[in-house]
Amino acid sequence: MMKKINGLHPTEILSNREFEIAKYLLEGYKTLEIAHQLNLKSNTVSTIKRNIFLKLRVESVIDLYKLLNN
Repeated sequence: MMKKINGLHPTEILSNREFEIAKYLLEGYKTLEIAHQLNLKSNTVSTIKRNIFLKLRVESVIDLYKLLNN
């Protein structure tokens, strides 16, 4: 069960692309690997990753994992 943030589930806060990248991050993919998988520039993935962290108020992939897997 995912923890709610301001009464919303993370899936309600993140865009589809952000949630897709969050899943890759949780699977252990690095920025360049995600960019390659999704045919994006690494800067784009980095920006989206930063936005995920800001929206969900986490500071690392470990925090992201804890949030999405509680």
